[in-house]
Amino acid sequence: MEHLLFLVHQHAAMFLVFAIAVPVLALVPGGAADVLTGTLAIYLGWYVYRGMRRMYGQGRARTLAKAATLGFVYAVLAGVMLVATILVSVATL
Repeated sequence: MEHLLFLVHQHAAMFLVFAIAVPVLALVPGGAADVLTGTLAIYLGWYVYRGMRRMYGQGRARTLAKAATLGFVYAVLAGVMLVATILVSVATL
C-alpha cells in the first residue's frame, strides 16, 4: 500500500507542477521558456530521485539506477499508450 501512495504522491506533484508551468510557459518568450522547461525537467527528476531515496532508504547509486529504469519503462509505456490511443481514435472516426 505504501508503494501505491508514494506513486500517487509523485504523480500529484508532477501534475501540479505541469498545471502551473503550462500557463506560465505560454506567457514567457521562446528562449526563456526553453530555460524554464529545462529547469523544470531537472527539478522533477531530482524530486523523484529524492523521494525514492527517502522512501526506500537506499544508497545513491542504487536509487539512481532504480529511478532511471523506472523512468525509462514509464516513458516506453506512455509512448505505447499514446500510439494505442491515436490508433483507436483514428479507427473510430
